[in-house]
Amino acid sequence: MLIAQISDTHITAPGRKALGDRVDTAQALKRALDHILGMAVPPDTLIVTGDVADHGQAEEYDHFRMLLAPLSLPLLACPGNHDDPALLKGALAAMDPHQGQWSKGPTLDVTMDLGSLRFVGLDTTVDGAPHGQIREHQLAWLDSRLAEAAFLELPVVLFLHHPPFTTGIAHMDRMGLRESDGLATVLTRHQGRVVRLLCGHIHRHISTLWHGVPTIVGPSTAYSVSLDLDSQASATFAFETPTLLLHHWNARESTMVTHTVPIGAADGAFPCET
Repeated sequence: MLIAQISDTHITAPGRKALGDRVDTAQALKRALDHILGMAVPPDTLIVTGDVADHGQAEEYDHFRMLLAPLSLPLLACPGNHDDPALLKGALAAMDPHQGQWSKGPTLDVTMDLGSLRFVGLDTTVDGAPHGQIREHQLAWLDSRLAEAAFLELPVVLFLHHPPFTTGIAHMDRMGLRESDGLATVLTRHQGRVVRLLCGHIHRHISTLWHGVPTIVGPSTAYSVSLDLDSQASATFAFETPTLLLHHWNARESTMVTHTVPIGAADGAFPCET
């Protein structure tokens, strides 16, 4: 199974750009989707790890839906701190490829079984704040979904917007996931069940092992947060090569491999000569 991950698309209303009219996020997303549509082996699903819209406005989600119209993949997304969870849910529910089931709680949590995998998404947003949080009812719901997955012998891909660990980019870490101990406890209780934890928020590709779970932060399709590990550094961004991630799940070997895929034209492919 092949899982495409994009993150932090920050889609604006048509005719507008992000970051002081400097970043055409819609064009950046279109390039990413064109790349996915042109793949010789198409992904089986697409996951968007938050900050779908730039200001959480209805016209931005309408624009997002229009941009994704050519795609006919099962689509899952979790909200980020720039999103309005209710508006995001409405946009996703109106898209034919969306096949997830929402939780019955007040947060926008979702699950979907596809092939030999279970996907679980958590809403880490805090109304009016940039940092993230997971509530007690979400931990109970996640615990139930993981227990059920164990009974069904399904490995789980868990995704959320805010990374639960410190990245070293201080101004972003101050907006990270707070009180992550509860999530760590649930994952430890179901050790080995979650084969990938996918996040967004940082606008950089980052990987680590967090409480025994391989954890990947997906880069933004639009722009990168500058890699500055000075604890006093101010927030700046850069136009680095836009990138998406592909996660390849081998059910027979129970292994998942993550590939970094630069978006855009490149010379090749050429035959390798010996």
